[in-house]
Amino acid sequence: MIPIFSFVGKSKSGKTFLLEKIIVELRNRGFRVGVIKHSHSPFEIDKREKDSWKFKEAGAEVIAFSSKEEFLLFKKLKSEISLNEIVKRYFNNVDIVLTEGYKKENFPQILVVSEKDKEIFLDENVIAIVSKKRRNERIPSFSFKQITALIDFLLSKI
Repeated sequence: MIPIFSFVGKSKSGKTFLLEKIIVELRNRGFRVGVIKHSHSPFEIDKREKDSWKFKEAGAEVIAFSSKEEFLLFKKLKSEISLNEIVKRYFNNVDIVLTEGYKKENFPQILVVSEKDKEIFLDENVIAIVSKKRRNERIPSFSFKQITALIDFLLSKI
């Protein structure tokens, strides 16, 4: 089974910044990394008047783009696909999956906290906290600069 770690926190807390650093370090260690970003609202990857937008506006249910180096798929859904199903279908060629979001899924979570967050809410799935200052004595805490230590901690959980 491919290990999955979810990075959760409020908008603008630094999740994407942190994931970028973690992806680079994991790749440097030889890992093949998959990333899934979760959104509660519809999202537009392509801009108005681009091909995918035109196809979507025309009513296509599934849109794929393919080249020698990449494959991208857009698919309209009747209901959300579970994280397990996404990994099973599309991420079978990676060693580790990192998500941004999926707070309600039952996978180990790293809570990313910004300086603006007055209160933090710890779910039973939270295994670590990342913030500029130490937030909790019971759960391992890391700063945004402790990427190596955080990755070592995550790999120890596999």
